Amino acid sequence: ARTLEDPVKRLDDLAEQVAELEALRADVGSLREKDEKKTADLANLEDELARMKDDVNNPATVEALRALENQLEDILAKHDEHADRLGDLDAKHDEHADRLGDLDSKHDDHKEHITRALDDLHTKHDEHANRFGDLDNRHDDHAREMARTLEDPVKRLDDLAEQ
Repeated sequence: ARTLEDPVKRLDDLAEQVAELEALRADVGSLREKDEKKTADLANLEDELARMKDDVNNPATVEALRALENQLEDILAKHDEHADRLGDLDAKHDEHADRLGDLDSKHDDHKEHITRALDDLHTKHDEHANRFGDLDNRHDDHAREMARTLEDPVKRLDDLAEQ
């Protein structure tokens, strides 16, 4: 039994090793596929780099890049000019805002002055109306007194005329 047991055990060990080798073979196949893909990607990148080198050394490309550089410089100069103008406009805006604040303050002062003047006029108007009312009452009193004063002699004359 011991004699048969050792070869069976060895066969089991060999079967495990074969399974491990097959798993390693599958891993190697997968790694080979990845390597082939990376190699193809590298070849594509090398081709693209060669085209870029050709483009960089191509006089037409160099001229086009110089034209783009000149356009960029013009755009940057206009940007700086616009930034300066914007700064000037911002300063004018601040100046106008200050002036508007001053005008608003003056407007409030004038409004206060006008309100006080109107209040004074209303007060004087009320005083004059009261004085006019007093004068009107005094006039009415004088008119009644005059009527009475005139009425007595006229009545006496009428009485004398009757007699």
